[in-house]
Amino acid sequence: MPENLNPQDQWDTQFEVPLPGEPRNIGPLRTLFQRLLNRTERLKNRIGEVLGLPWDAALPDTLAGLHGRLNSHQTAPVLDHPDGSVTAPKIAANHAPKSQGGITFGAANWDQLTEAGYYLVSPGGSGGSGVPPANSQSGLLIVERSLDGPIVQRFLPELEPYSYWRIRSNAWGQWIRQQGGGFAQAVDPIAHYNQTGQNYDLRPGEVAVVNFNGGSNGADVHTRIATNNGRAYWIFVISEVNWGTVWSSGSWPVVWSALRPNGTVYSQQFSEQFVIIRETSMAGYFSEDRSGFPISAYYGSSIGLLHTGLPGSRFFLRFSGEHPLGSNNNLIQLAPSITIWRNNTTPWTYLGSLSVPPTVAGKLIVLRIL
Repeated sequence: MPENLNPQDQWDTQFEVPLPGEPRNIGPLRTLFQRLLNRTERLKNRIGEVLGLPWDAALPDTLAGLHGRLNSHQTAPVLDHPDGSVTAPKIAANHAPKSQGGITFGAANWDQLTEAGYYLVSPGGSGGSGVPPANSQSGLLIVERSLDGPIVQRFLPELEPYSYWRIRSNAWGQWIRQQGGGFAQAVDPIAHYNQTGQNYDLRPGEVAVVNFNGGSNGADVHTRIATNNGRAYWIFVISEVNWGTVWSSGSWPVVWSALRPNGTVYSQQFSEQFVIIRETSMAGYFSEDRSGFPISAYYGSSIGLLHTGLPGSRFFLRFSGEHPLGSNNNLIQLAPSITIWRNNTTPWTYLGSLSVPPTVAGKLIVLRIL
């Protein structure tokens, strides 16, 4: 009777057959067929494991079909597998930039903001901790971290030309301010005041730009810059229009623009001493009482040095071209001056407001140097 061999899942490597002329013996042939059957069984089971299906099931695709599907996946408009199994949160979950929501600058506990991603920062609030020493309270906080390394926080203010960063290994380090990285090239104190209700306190080396576009006579442009004793600033006024052609008031010599400390008119408390220098002669020496620091006269553009000092040593030194002379306006008259604020008691905490002519646009640039 024929014998039914049972396959075994194993990979046999030794095969023997009878040599010619040997007596007939079924034993070696049986062993040979058993080992071939074992190899077949092993191959069948391995094919099933590779497919993830019974070995004799219908194939899910051909090699050509798989190649086409791979190409279409590589050019797909979204990063995902056709069955939805590959999603962005599964890819570098601890590093992918993602929104962590919003925080309020002064109310947040910055020490606990450790999830990787970015936080939108809005101004205001109180009672928080680990707050960066920024003047501008709105901006973007970026948190970077590795799986087992330090955590880095970077705050990018909206209205400052600086960025602030710190690092945590075992504990948070100090905030460090660095030039650049903020969203502004210069400070906009008006925008800062509109957001926070506070005047901006310039640091040494910081530049503020205040844009103005005239107004009615007597309407001032507020600088929204905080100040204190013992500070020094370069003041630049830039305008393309001769202010004397659009604003005529008072007797000569006319002061077309004045900086009013604290945004207040201190009537006749400022003493200006100035000389008139022309191309061919010196016109004379003059002394006038003013109600503010005279920033510029006939020409709107000017430059000067402002020192807040202590009461009694507050002065403004102006260098500017006053107005053209001659029938063809081809001569220039200069009127350098120094102005002292005689008030010895009033605190100076707000740089002040600038009187400008109506319908005139320009810029006031303030650079703190001390």
